[in-house]
Amino acid sequence: MPLRHVPCPQGVLPILVTALSAMLAWVLLATWAVPGAAAGVAPVSGGHAPRSGEELGEPVDAQSFLDTRVPEFLEEYGVPGAVATIVSSGERTGYGGYGHADAEHGSEVDPDRHVFPVGSIAKVFTAVAVLQLAEEGRIDLHEDVNAYLPENARVPATPSGRPVTTHHLLTHTAGFEEAIAGQGAFDPSELASLPDHVAAAEPRRIFEPGEFVAYSNHSLNLAGLIVEEVSGTPFGEYVRTHVFEPLGMADSAFGPLHELARAHDLPVAHHSDGTPVTGYHLGGEPSGLAIASASDMARFLQAVLNGGELDGERVLSEESVTAMLDRQAGGHPEVTGVGYGTWEWRLDRPRVVGHAGDLFGFHSMFVVVPEAEVGFHVAINGDGTTDADGRDMRMALSEAFIEEFAPVAEGSGTDSSEPLGTGPSAGPGPAEEEAAVPPGGYAGTYVATRRTTSGPASVYSLLSWVRVRQGEDGAVVVDSVGLPEQRFLPLGGGLFEERERRDRIGFITANDQVTGLSFDTNPTTAYQRVAWPDSPRVHAIAIGAALLVLATVLVWPALALVRLLRRRPSPPRGAAAARWCAALAALGAFATVGMFAYLFTDPNLLLALFFADSPVLLVPLTLGAAATLAALVLTALAWRRGWWSAAWRVHHTLVIVAALFVVLIGVRYHLVWPLG
Repeated sequence: MPLRHVPCPQGVLPILVTALSAMLAWVLLATWAVPGAAAGVAPVSGGHAPRSGEELGEPVDAQSFLDTRVPEFLEEYGVPGAVATIVSSGERTGYGGYGHADAEHGSEVDPDRHVFPVGSIAKVFTAVAVLQLAEEGRIDLHEDVNAYLPENARVPATPSGRPVTTHHLLTHTAGFEEAIAGQGAFDPSELASLPDHVAAAEPRRIFEPGEFVAYSNHSLNLAGLIVEEVSGTPFGEYVRTHVFEPLGMADSAFGPLHELARAHDLPVAHHSDGTPVTGYHLGGEPSGLAIASASDMARFLQAVLNGGELDGERVLSEESVTAMLDRQAGGHPEVTGVGYGTWEWRLDRPRVVGHAGDLFGFHSMFVVVPEAEVGFHVAINGDGTTDADGRDMRMALSEAFIEEFAPVAEGSGTDSSEPLGTGPSAGPGPAEEEAAVPPGGYAGTYVATRRTTSGPASVYSLLSWVRVRQGEDGAVVVDSVGLPEQRFLPLGGGLFEERERRDRIGFITANDQVTGLSFDTNPTTAYQRVAWPDSPRVHAIAIGAALLVLATVLVWPALALVRLLRRRPSPPRGAAAARWCAALAALGAFATVGMFAYLFTDPNLLLALFFADSPVLLVPLTLGAAATLAALVLTALAWRRGWWSAAWRVHHTLVIVAALFVVLIGVRYHLVWPLG
């Protein structure tokens, strides 16, 4: 699934980092924070303006909320169509379809006919299936997953020997890199079965099990394969007979979307410019290839809020539902974390959990508030636009729902006009916190744990990092590429808050050393502390400096013209060849940067090329690397044979050194064949 698979509201800094790295977020994927004001609407903290009824203290009807707000959001965010539903106190209280299922032909969304792909919400259904088998004693959540997997899909042992368990898979803590290459194909006939897909996709292990949270599609595909192996039934069939049918979810199914479209009326997916999405197919059913109608999603939310039972049919025990919704893993204990199939959205009273889903042109979201007994689901069929803080329509609408139907309880600590962290429970003061800074402090560069370390997609890491500096009074200052600084004040115990946007960060420690941090507004990825040689920030600075040096080759044609006009003798052939090779090396570097700069403006194309492991991404720098190697040899000859003046030999050498820097960094990010 694209890198915008993000299932909870995001703060400005981690969100924009993700948005820059994925240009939409897989991710892959989506961002939440305080939105900018819509034209003619006064902004409120954390969302859109309240309706007049709310201002008067009147309760807002669920159906009225949908009928009013969904069309507003469709227009504001440029999305063709949507379905949405609200459940409360065990009943479906709001339901509807809005806008167009096909923008080109103007057909309207019919919630009783159109079935929307729900992307990574499929992971929640997968988690239900795993928990069912765990209830039956057929899966031990803390047993080595290799006890359940076929030989070709087994997980290699870690250096420590600690096994990966199903618990790790469901909580995205197995330690896998983000698997991107091989996740889809341009030709649907090339899509593999679930066992073959999992075996072929085997990603690298970059962390010890349980060390960090890092959103992982591969983990949930493995969990789905375990369901298939243990039950002896194809995964999609198992979920249909044990989850969908008991809950009366007649229009829900797993499978490749092009196959599901033959039996179900799927709306057309749209790019942000309104054109239809075509030409690419994803694999990996358990992690993101499911469809569900709005009515079906309402029934699923009713079952979750009712402890796993609906209309006399039980799909999970109350204990398993509690395990789904409760925090099972995370970074700092005072910031949001992950359950089994759900992510924490808000820790305040009442607590909110949910999950989002993203495919090309399709995006979805559900949230449940167990304490308030309410739930909400929305699915849209267009990328649309994002607001000033990077949130798209389904995220902003979900937040508006929460503000309307599950506001923070008075006295919970985040509802007052005072900043977070004030009052008697705010933790130690700045002096105490400063004294409690662990050895080595907090300062450094931190890279997103949800990252790819193999293949060209590893270039995302160049933008997926944050820098932490120690500020005054025990505060820490956090920033990233192209983003403003944010100042987080200490609350104690490695927990800090940014009061204006009401975000928190918690530092992760091991053996009394800070190893990472996590943002309260984005639990799907932690950030790992790295040494300066491994810092993407250092790599980006080096690339920028190298490009400045390489740009000086533009003076060479002018000098050649001057030499021609003044009828000066031509340089030796070897010298001319050295110049040409150096120029080609510079061209390869600029072509690579230019190619990715363009592709970042078309993230769907970029992700499709990554998923297909396209060799096109390796061509510019591979040619540049060949030219650089040739130029190195010729540069040595230039010094030996005295071509040009000493000053020009120095300049030529600097150009080659700069080109070599770019090539070496390109090798580090797998952009040079055969190392890509």
